[in-house]
This record gives sequence, C-alpha cells and structure tokens, in this order.
Amino acid sequence: MGHAATEDLVNALKSRIIGSRVNTRTALPTLLEKALRDSLRRLLEAGYWDFDKTVRALLSEDSPVIIMVVGVNGTGKTTTSAKMAYRLNEEGYSVVMAAADTFRAGAIDQLAAHAERIGVRCITSQRGGDSAAVARDAVDSAKAKGDDIVIIDTAGRMQNKTNLMEELRKVHRVTNPHLVLFVADALAGNDAVEQARVFQSM
Repeated sequence: MGHAATEDLVNALKSRIIGSRVNTRTALPTLLEKALRDSLRRLLEAGYWDFDKTVRALLSEDSPVIIMVVGVNGTGKTTTSAKMAYRLNEEGYSVVMAAADTFRAGAIDQLAAHAERIGVRCITSQRGGDSAAVARDAVDSAKAKGDDIVIIDTAGRMQNKTNLMEELRKVHRVTNPHLVLFVADALAGNDAVEQARVFQSM
C-alpha cells in the first residue's frame, strides 16, 4: 500500500478502536481483526466502479459502445480484452474486437484465436500495419452490422515514449472511445499511478 492509503487505514483503525470497551484479553484480537477487515473493505470499496452498469448506460445512449484498452508492455491487455469480450458476449451483447496491437509478434494471432474461441468477430491487419486504421475499421464494421460493443486491443507502450503515445492518441482520435481502460500490473506499485496519469492525459 502507498503512504496515503496506509495513513487512511491507520486513522480508520484508530477511530474504530480508541474508546472501545474490551472485557477480556481474547476479545482484543477479535476487535482488532474485525476493525482491520472492515477498514480494508471500506478502503477497497471506495474505488469500486460498476462496469456493467456503465456499459448498459452507454448503450442506452449510443451504439456501438467503444472500449479502448491501454497500458504498458506485458500487463495482460490482450487477455483482459478477451475476458471482457467473453463476458459481454455471454450477456447477449454482440462484440467486435479490433487487433490494434500491430507491433507485438503474435498479438494479432493471439486476439484472433481468443475471438474465434469466444465466438465474436475480430478485425485484423498485417503485423506492422496502421493500428488506428484497424481500430477505425472495427468501429465502421460494428456500425454497419449493428453490433453493440467494440473492444480495441492496443499495443503496450511505456508511458515515456512520446512517439508511441502519439500513435495511441491517433487511435483515440479516430475512434473517439466511450471508455479507455488502463490495464496495469498490481506489482508496479506507485509507478502504476504515474503510468495511469500519463495514459489518462491522452
């Protein structure tokens, strides 16, 4: 946990424990455990966001809903994209995936294989192709066929690589996504916060 989260947790524990009446020594560990569990739950739930509710609300206003998946290399964007597509497809939505990671060897084949297993369409191009064009083709195809959702899987990139971030901005400009989802490695710690800030400025 970061410094701010730790301070919040300590303050929440203090407010729950100070002034509590404890009758026996065995009651103290129970009181501490419950206070810690409740404080952690509140801390984690404070950042909760209902993805399904958001997608439903967006679909009631516009179709297709365009979801762009971004992040640094190796964080699981393609797998996360496939999991989202599977879940949305199971809920009855028609989903199109865009293999806009035209950089990583095997990325297009990986997403296409996931899409085939899931039973959704996947718009692809050759490796090294224009990722913005692939993403735009997927959006146009979804509009033409009346699909509900487009998931754009983008290439991983370090947030300090200006030319690669500009390429991502181009994908964003030509597709105008409703949602941009940042996929991070949980072990990245505070660096993930900085990464998210840079990707958010897109």
